[in-house]
Amino acid sequence: MNYSKNKVTFYRGVSFAVLLLFLVVFALWLEGLVSGNEAVQGIVYSYGYVGIFFLAIVSGFNIFVPVPIAAFIPVFVSAGLDPWIAVGLIAIGMTIGDSIGFFVGRFGGGIDSRFVKKIQSLYKRFSEKNRKIGMMILFAYVAFVPAPNELVIIPLGIIGCRYRNIFPVILLGNLVLNILVYVGFSGLLLFTKFVLTSLG
Repeated sequence: MNYSKNKVTFYRGVSFAVLLLFLVVFALWLEGLVSGNEAVQGIVYSYGYVGIFFLAIVSGFNIFVPVPIAAFIPVFVSAGLDPWIAVGLIAIGMTIGDSIGFFVGRFGGGIDSRFVKKIQSLYKRFSEKNRKIGMMILFAYVAFVPAPNELVIIPLGIIGCRYRNIFPVILLGNLVLNILVYVGFSGLLLFTKFVLTSLG
């Protein structure tokens, strides 16, 4: 039993590392393409903030693989866009995507599953004792857990959680998440460039 769990954990860790490596390589390639080509810069800039916003909505409503759009902000910066405006738009767009997931759960009909019942049990427990703790857990999940928000948000819609209670928590969590991703990924890209320059 423990062996199986350790095996699953190992494969998840490897998958996450491979995804991170792919994102670093892809972002480096895109940044080099954009920074060295005025035509590509013009294309990225023309779609600009509107394109970022709609990509963030799609990214927000994603129940399979959470793709951190903020990881590509250095690419947008190479095209002349402001990184912090981009971070704000991505956070808002992702929150709209999460909201779609919430209302899919609310109006899409009940789903009788063990996971949903577990979420319902936890929600009732924190609602009865201390709702602030439940909101803090939701914030921590959205801001720091590298998993799709819909895994929690859709069940919250199913069990009848009030949208106005969770909306600001999700928005703040998405904002913190994207700031961390942008700062961390920018640092990782700079470190990777430094290493590649040193080696070559």
